Amino acid sequence: MIIKSIALENFQCYSGSLKQNTFEFKKGLNVIIGDNGSGKSKLYDAFFWVLYDKIFDSTTRLLTSTSDVGINLFSDMAKSICIVGEQITTKVQLVLQDFKLNSEYPDEYLLERKLTIQKLKESKDFNDPECWKILTISIKSIEKKDILNFRPMQGVDAFDRIANKLLPNDMKPYLWFQGEQVDSLIDFKKENSLTEAINILSDINHYDFIKDVAYKVFKQAEAAYKSELKSKSKNEEESNTLYRRQEELEKRISNAENDLSSVEKSLEIAEEYKDDLLGKIKDAQELEQIKSELKNASEKTRRAKEKLELARKGFNNNLFSKQWLLRNAGSYFEAFEQKIKDFDEKREDLKIEHKIKLQQEEARKSRLPENVPNATYLNEMLNDKHCFLCDRAFEEGDHAHQYLAEMYERTKNTRVYYSDFLQNDFKKFFMGLYHNAYHLKTNSIMNVDSSIQTELIRIDKLEEMRSAEMREYEMYDARLKHLLGTSSISEEDSKDIVRSFRMYDSDKDKFKKQQFEINQRIKTYRADLLEVNNKLKNIIGEAADQEIVEKMEVLDAFYELARTTRDQVYEEQIKRIEEEANMHFQRMTADNRSVQGRIILKKHGNNYMPKNIDNNGIELTSINDSNIILIKLSTIMAIVTAKGKSDFHPLITDAPTSKFSDNYTMGFCDTVSDVFAQSIIISYDFYHNIALRERLLKEVKNIGSIFLIEPSIPEKNRMNRKELSTKITPLN
Repeated sequence: MIIKSIALENFQCYSGSLKQNTFEFKKGLNVIIGDNGSGKSKLYDAFFWVLYDKIFDSTTRLLTSTSDVGINLFSDMAKSICIVGEQITTKVQLVLQDFKLNSEYPDEYLLERKLTIQKLKESKDFNDPECWKILTISIKSIEKKDILNFRPMQGVDAFDRIANKLLPNDMKPYLWFQGEQVDSLIDFKKENSLTEAINILSDINHYDFIKDVAYKVFKQAEAAYKSELKSKSKNEEESNTLYRRQEELEKRISNAENDLSSVEKSLEIAEEYKDDLLGKIKDAQELEQIKSELKNASEKTRRAKEKLELARKGFNNNLFSKQWLLRNAGSYFEAFEQKIKDFDEKREDLKIEHKIKLQQEEARKSRLPENVPNATYLNEMLNDKHCFLCDRAFEEGDHAHQYLAEMYERTKNTRVYYSDFLQNDFKKFFMGLYHNAYHLKTNSIMNVDSSIQTELIRIDKLEEMRSAEMREYEMYDARLKHLLGTSSISEEDSKDIVRSFRMYDSDKDKFKKQQFEINQRIKTYRADLLEVNNKLKNIIGEAADQEIVEKMEVLDAFYELARTTRDQVYEEQIKRIEEEANMHFQRMTADNRSVQGRIILKKHGNNYMPKNIDNNGIELTSINDSNIILIKLSTIMAIVTAKGKSDFHPLITDAPTSKFSDNYTMGFCDTVSDVFAQSIIISYDFYHNIALRERLLKEVKNIGSIFLIEPSIPEKNRMNRKELSTKITPLN
């Protein structure tokens, strides 16, 4: 049975008539594409409401009945234009097709649910519950099509019977779900989650029934047999002793079997944890390695940052320590040098002028030209005591002698003293400044630009080094976060993985030893019980009713056959489901470049859990959410197909690919289109991704109808919903 169409009238954001809001579906994959806030979830609600009188409350994440939803079920546009006294009806119609093997034409059914409200008074808020009266509870109806027309079906259960035929109650959770519900359908944390799905969707319950019946009739026959033995005993006292021994041994066997079951359960858990840790050891080692490399990278980044900060700080200090402050001071130095030169020349000019002035002053005092007579003549005149100028002799000590001696002494000391010719002579100070700064000109000022350039190059290299160390740190940090995000171990767990592995390996050996010891005890007890039973038979002899004996033996064999057959059938079903799941999983992940792994359904006690293993049989722990969801979807599809029901029921799902990459999305769509005779997917993924939408239309072989839904008012502008409606556009 498939869905031919769904039509909505004034149902939430689908305002208007049924004709305005109709989706026609086909066999294969049907997709409804819409942006957030476009009405995808409301359409999903419409499917559920028409069949079950409930919608999904996004706030509580629970299904809510119509009575709790109230007037919110109705279109705001319809409520806004309704006048006092008028009525509004919301309805959803679902047309189903039931294809029969021996008929060319399918049976068609029209299922409808409607609800009516009446406006009682005006209000600014048309969503005020006080303004409305709900006239009736929701009304459901069903019609079946004859050759041309739909006619009402008889029977109070007709609607529910057809609805259950479309989506059987036991299969509904696996055929009708939102993407976020996949986790709860098969919960990896619950051992019996998959087992429950297998039991529901397979025929194993028939074998369980046969096994239970066989066990009950065997126990009845066994009780009759024991009663027969007691009544025919030749030695009552001995037989009573043997009966007590028999009961004691049976109790011991039962207790030992319970102990064995407990030990085997513990052994399975230990093996499970060991296998689980075996897959985690690689992740733990990688995690510890990355943490070590991250620590080293962090230290390198810290050192590089410190060097860079010191270089930047030193760059400012170099203004003084390397005299960069004098950069572009060369012109000032040259100007000062010129001023020194000008000062010196001016000073020399002043000295000469002063010297001449002094000489002139002395000449005026001696009334003779300077150096006339010269020193030689003066010395001779003093020695001869005779003046050559006046040709007169003189004695030592007289006036002429003193005058000539003074003139001679003056010729001996020709140095001119200038101590008084300049009041403030700064030559030494200026020359000191000049000589102190000269090495700055030759050693510092001329090299400032090259020194600054060298330091800038060093800082750039340190910046590159810091950036490189930071990139390396960020790379290891990203790898660590990715591994922590995709692995099932935490950063703290990685330290204990090896220790835990050894602990569970030791536990496994301990439980195996206990298992062996308990089996030996059971073997001994059963041997003793067989001996007791033989003694009882010997006491009774031929007196026992052989018919009762044979009946018990036959029923015992029948129970054993039923039990082993059930286990064998179940194992075969598990194997078939595993093969089907891997076929779907490999197809959906065909374009994935990362490690895919293989699905196995691993026994855990009396339950099975889906696992993803590599070629060596080691569980893959570093798998992302997409892979986990695909494993679950693959397993669900395998169970449904294993029961052979995928051709008879549609798959209806909202946002199943929300966590998928483009390739995973296409793999899922293509696989689902083949697995189910009809699938209806409501999706956001194809709305903005036009390239993915084109791939959908080109690559999926069994494509049905594709619709684009768009609101009349964008969600960001939806302050008032009274003009809100939904536009439906077929894309193929």
